[in-house]
Amino acid sequence: MADAPSPTPEEFDAVLSDGRTIHVRPIRPDDGDRLVAFHARLSPETIRLRFFSPHPRLSASEVARFTHVDGSDRAALVATRGDDIVAVVRYDRYAGTDDAEVAFVVDDREQGRGIATLLLEHLAAIARRHGIVRFVAETLAQNRRMLDLFHAAGFSTRSSLEHDVVHVSFPIAADEAFLQAMEQRERRADVASLLPILQPKSIAVLGATPDATRIRDNVASAEFQGELLVVDDPADLTGAADVAVVAVGEADVASAVELCGRAGVGGVVVTSTAGDGLARLAHGYGMRLIGPHSLGVVNTASDVRLNALNAPLSVGPGHIGVFSQGQAPGIAVLERAADLEVGLSMFVSAGAKADVSGNDLLLFWEQHHNTDVIALSIESFGNPRKFARIAQRLSRTKPIVALLKGDSVPEDVATAVIEHTGVIRAATPDELLRIAQSPPARPDGEFDGEAPLDDIEPFLRRLRK
Repeated sequence: MADAPSPTPEEFDAVLSDGRTIHVRPIRPDDGDRLVAFHARLSPETIRLRFFSPHPRLSASEVARFTHVDGSDRAALVATRGDDIVAVVRYDRYAGTDDAEVAFVVDDREQGRGIATLLLEHLAAIARRHGIVRFVAETLAQNRRMLDLFHAAGFSTRSSLEHDVVHVSFPIAADEAFLQAMEQRERRADVASLLPILQPKSIAVLGATPDATRIRDNVASAEFQGELLVVDDPADLTGAADVAVVAVGEADVASAVELCGRAGVGGVVVTSTAGDGLARLAHGYGMRLIGPHSLGVVNTASDVRLNALNAPLSVGPGHIGVFSQGQAPGIAVLERAADLEVGLSMFVSAGAKADVSGNDLLLFWEQHHNTDVIALSIESFGNPRKFARIAQRLSRTKPIVALLKGDSVPEDVATAVIEHTGVIRAATPDELLRIAQSPPARPDGEFDGEAPLDDIEPFLRRLRK
């Protein structure tokens, strides 16, 4: 069974159905002006569907009530882009009951991107923690989008119609239907978010450094099938490339990523060393980020032929997807692949792993037709329960081989996770590639993908601390 969302943190970045990112946080008392501006941007039709009548402006008392919540009997989340609120979802508990009324509204320009579904998932997690077991809502009968959203989120609804108003109620327990819907939304969003980076039709390499020159030479020599943009000074980036590789000096990384966002770039790979806050900066422009201190990315598919590596290495085509943390481990795997003449479908180096992780790549490669086997050279499992959930499902159809190095995962924990997910463990880069090249068939009766993850919850809990 999939796991329910963990307790919602104060604020977080999330990936939407179209692959772009959004920032989510609880509403605050100082959001009054932002809420008024948000309401003023709504179309008359969106306002009518939310308030059942024309309501061109919010009163002072409404603003005060909407922005002052206690987080338990009354809670609200907002999605923001930059400093602007673009969506609000809220619940108000009926006094003395375990029911709460739920309502939401999304900026017209942001509708259809999965924001409301995402917010509803996390609002339900908050409500469950405070003893609420059921959401109820009222909507106009023609508001099919709202009714469809509840179903899309995996909730089993009951409804009745009275004078063109539909009364809806549904339990918010994290049952199997809810968890599967959440998992499918997450999978679609992750894949969409990585497509501009891993299957680009245009790439910009930013910087006048030796690293930037090396990356451009690799892109050109691999005969990249899209457009290569050479941008020595990031300030000269005027076009919206699918992906930008940032290979500038450390002091210039943040400004280069921001310039990519302003230009409308789809995603960024940062090979430079950089400090904290880079992922949040990229997410503010809807971009996913690989790195910083990434070795780069490779896609050997004949219609892509991308080699954006910051190393003098070539990669032959094959059907193994490789994910690596750190530059040195990535170089070790690629050099051994060349020695063994092992071809790869893709290679992704996460570097400092500020954003994109191995779990994201597992989700991407699950649906990637040219990747039959997955090889991981990692120091940790990232979000451990998410890793276990994805790997357990994926290993039924695509072998996963893992080289786990470092001290961040105790040996007994690593063994428990491996045994419950069907992942095959390797001890060296050589063994990682040899097993991935010819993964062993599982004998009948061996791991069948159904080992209960609850059995290793104590181990997973230790990793989350």
